[in-house]
Amino acid sequence: MKPVVAGLILFVISLFFAVLIFFLGNKIGLTGFAQQIIAWACLTLVASLIFFLPLISRSLWLGWSGRYSDTKHLNPVDIQDDNDDSESTRLLNIAQRWERLKQFYELTRQYKEHRKPWVMVVGQEQLVEKYFPGIKDSLWIESHSAFWLDAKAVEPAGGWHVLRGAGKQPAEGVVYLREYDKTNSEENCSTDLQNVFKKIGWSLPVNVVYVRDRDSTGNSAVISHALNAQYSDQASMKTELDAFALKLAIVGTDAIENNINNTFAARLSRKLEADNKNISASLFADKRALNKLNSISRISFIQVGQSESLPDLVFKSFNTINIFNKGRKLQYSKPEKIFLGLSATALFAFSMFAYSAYSNSKDISQVHGKIEHLAADEFSSSNLSPLIDLQNQINSLEKSTANNWLAKALGYDYREELLNLAYAQYGATTKQVVIAPVASGLTNKLKEMNSLSFADTESAPEGYEGFYDTLKAYLMLTEKIDKVDEKFLSERIFTTLEQQGIATDQMQSIVPFFVANLSQHTDWAMESNADLINNSRQILSVWFGEDQAGERIYNRIIQEAKERYVDLPLAKLLDRDIQGIWIASKSLPGIYTRRAWEGYIKPAFEQAAKGSSNNDWVLDADTKEKPINEITINAFKERYFNDYAAAWYDLLNSIAWKPQKKILDTVNQLHIYADPQRSPLVALFSAIKTNGTIDSKQLAVNPALASKAKRAAVGRLSSRGRQALNILLDKQSEKVDEVKEQVTQYLASPLELKFENLLQLVDADVNPKSDLSLQRYLEKATSTKQRLIQIAGASDTGSAARAMVQNVLAGESNEFADGLQYARIIEAGIGDRLLPFARNVFISPFYTSWGEIAGLAQHNIDSMWNQSLVTPMKKDLGGRYPFTSAETEVSIPMMAKYLDPDQGLLNQFIQNQLSGVLIKQGNQWVTAPNPELKVSKEFISRINKLESVANDFFVRGEGSYTFELKPASTVGITQFNLMIDGQSLDYFNQEAQWQPLKWPGNTSNAGVRLTWESEEGGVRQSKEFDGRLGFIRMLEKSRITPVDSSTYLVESPVGQEKALRFYMRTNSGKGPLGLLELRSIQIPSKIFETS
Repeated sequence: MKPVVAGLILFVISLFFAVLIFFLGNKIGLTGFAQQIIAWACLTLVASLIFFLPLISRSLWLGWSGRYSDTKHLNPVDIQDDNDDSESTRLLNIAQRWERLKQFYELTRQYKEHRKPWVMVVGQEQLVEKYFPGIKDSLWIESHSAFWLDAKAVEPAGGWHVLRGAGKQPAEGVVYLREYDKTNSEENCSTDLQNVFKKIGWSLPVNVVYVRDRDSTGNSAVISHALNAQYSDQASMKTELDAFALKLAIVGTDAIENNINNTFAARLSRKLEADNKNISASLFADKRALNKLNSISRISFIQVGQSESLPDLVFKSFNTINIFNKGRKLQYSKPEKIFLGLSATALFAFSMFAYSAYSNSKDISQVHGKIEHLAADEFSSSNLSPLIDLQNQINSLEKSTANNWLAKALGYDYREELLNLAYAQYGATTKQVVIAPVASGLTNKLKEMNSLSFADTESAPEGYEGFYDTLKAYLMLTEKIDKVDEKFLSERIFTTLEQQGIATDQMQSIVPFFVANLSQHTDWAMESNADLINNSRQILSVWFGEDQAGERIYNRIIQEAKERYVDLPLAKLLDRDIQGIWIASKSLPGIYTRRAWEGYIKPAFEQAAKGSSNNDWVLDADTKEKPINEITINAFKERYFNDYAAAWYDLLNSIAWKPQKKILDTVNQLHIYADPQRSPLVALFSAIKTNGTIDSKQLAVNPALASKAKRAAVGRLSSRGRQALNILLDKQSEKVDEVKEQVTQYLASPLELKFENLLQLVDADVNPKSDLSLQRYLEKATSTKQRLIQIAGASDTGSAARAMVQNVLAGESNEFADGLQYARIIEAGIGDRLLPFARNVFISPFYTSWGEIAGLAQHNIDSMWNQSLVTPMKKDLGGRYPFTSAETEVSIPMMAKYLDPDQGLLNQFIQNQLSGVLIKQGNQWVTAPNPELKVSKEFISRINKLESVANDFFVRGEGSYTFELKPASTVGITQFNLMIDGQSLDYFNQEAQWQPLKWPGNTSNAGVRLTWESEEGGVRQSKEFDGRLGFIRMLEKSRITPVDSSTYLVESPVGQEKALRFYMRTNSGKGPLGLLELRSIQIPSKIFETS
């Protein structure tokens, strides 16, 4: 580095720190001018050393490595001592030639504009030697325009970088020579170029030169073309060279016009037109082979004349010096790597120091600013914003201190000192503004208790526990800050402040922070009143009798256990993933586990029975608790075990089965559920067995000793004695069983009775009479899963599900029915207290599986219903009378096809597909008792209406009605005649008789004709209703009045305010009137309420 540059860098560094200290010096404590000068000088010196250290190290390394490399590789002294004189001379000459080239470079390094460039030459050796004579022996040659280096020569001692210096480009470019007459050859240069680039560690610009010997004219010519950096394919390169050849043709023509001897460009154009394919193939192959090393930038064609040598012509072929020094470094030398590493380290260190300085300055100014705000006059208990700001600043410092480990390790982090200062000021202010009123209120409360007379203190007043809590809070703020209970103390502070009428809105964040850090700062403790504390303890000790002492001991043990053992979500308790199978809304308190019982609670009970030094520090810190009798300990255990079982019951009853929406998801769910290795159910019962048998008594008997005693006893008895013994034992079997049961009950856990119904599923010894087993339940679940897999894998899933559901409804045994029945038996065996648990864990898996299958079956049956009945009936019956008010009438055989009670498709479908879902009671369909599939009420209603009409119409197996008609007197009508399908009913204004008729009647006379005579005109009039359903159409237009359940008055209008009247008496139902109800009946498209 030049001295001018180094001086400029030093000036910039010193100026930067001068400005920095001038503007920020006062904020970081540099108040005096002398302090600022010293700080400026130190910072400038440190920064300069950090910046120049890599340069100094690099210079020292280069000097040492240069001497070492010269000695190691080509030391002239060593060479002269070599036995082989010719070889040593040759090596000495090589070293001298490279040294001479290096000297040329050193002499011209200050004159870059006039310095000759270095170009490396590569190609066939004969061609290189021909046009660069002597380069092989002398390693390099000098021409008028440049230095030309043999790229394949022996490497200089220490590597190519020693010629110009480490980090500098070893040459400006590379020339690859080829013969002009061999442009049609596909010779590749990529291998030679790769070797050169890897050897020198740089990728340099390459000029591929095609050389042609001088012709008869003796003129020199250079034609060069720049190549693009990237070509998509060979064709694009050929297209570019073709364009270049066309351009040469124009240039060549102009050249010949100027001078008849300038024919090189025209000849080259013609040659390129013929050889461009091979040239482009060769160059594209080289570029692709070089890949990332590709730097072929030019292609040149040179004709050597008499006046100029090839090296100078090659230099001209580069066309412009701008392509020089465009090389790309491929690898770094060892000194360069060391320099880069040291530079990066220096830059990182400087950045860290600068950042730490800025951060420390910022933190110092912020902390001082917050503290100054606390000391301001406007700060009071009604405005705690400055205190909250200081608290936030402390939190920020805590986080940054934890993360700023590097600066702390370098000793350049002052946040701990700032934290100590901030904590001290925060504690003092909080004590004065917040805690002092609280301590005063607690003191007054204790003084109130101490002011009671002796007679009053003999018996505990109502609510005396409050005085205990007051003393406890007072001690936490004064003498016992190591006993702080954050939740308790925070609540007591807020309560006391509210009792004194102090607003606590701004203290919601201050009080918890103060309490949380109180135990770590002894200077935050308030001054205590020893006499007040001792008197309060004496009074409270009298009030708390022995029974209350036991209660306090139990509560203390449970509270301390809660602090040790956190609540356990179900997944953590089982150590299984229950997602997708169960949902548990509650957690198990950690104190109700075997681990808590054996690890803390049981030893604590035993210690309490002996008398514990872990006493109630609130009442007396110096005396031990008195031992508690066995009755009290047993009461502790009974209470604990009752709470233990209740907590487990709450957890188990909170478990809910998570139903799936797809059958494949249900299959996966059951697959996990029935797998003993993955099933959460197995893990749950394992946890129940582990945690439900605590505190059981162990009867240790050596098996070997028992077997030996048994053999000895049997050996002493004769065969007759053994028979007598067996007879005696048979007679006393009941007593033996009773004794065995008593022993079992004695050894059993106190929780075993509460968990007996669950434990019997995994331990047959709990209830030998029970045949319920969790393993058997899992087998049922596995069978159900296999059946679900079969259904899901069927080609027609809906049909397979329907067939299985119909088998179940028919009462056939199958996996679903068996599994559900066994689950219900387990549910009954578990009992009422765990009924929600049993339903969700044992029954719900089968219900949800059945729901999936039932849903598929319902959808399939609905589809069949629509395909086989709804769609055909709408096609055959819809749009026809009497289903609609159309002219076209439905045919009776078509009605019989669908509605016939015996052979109709409607009844056949219900009997075949809905067997077990719907049953027939009389002439009506009703749902079966406890139906597995729920049929829509609308469907049943409409089907029963159709069934009622069909039963009346097809009562004799054919579609017809038989009924009776009787004319009735009509005002203004003297006589009338009613002709129904050829059947006549006459009225002559006289007493009429019932006349039997049948409809439909004679099909050849189908239709209805009414004729009548009135009193006014006396002219005979008529009215007709055509078609086979003419009678039904006439009834539709008439007014029908029921007389009784089978008789109706029919009034058919025939004119203004006149109507022919007659009575109709049916033999079944409503007779022909029933067909009128078909108008309001629409066939439902769905059978079931849900799918």
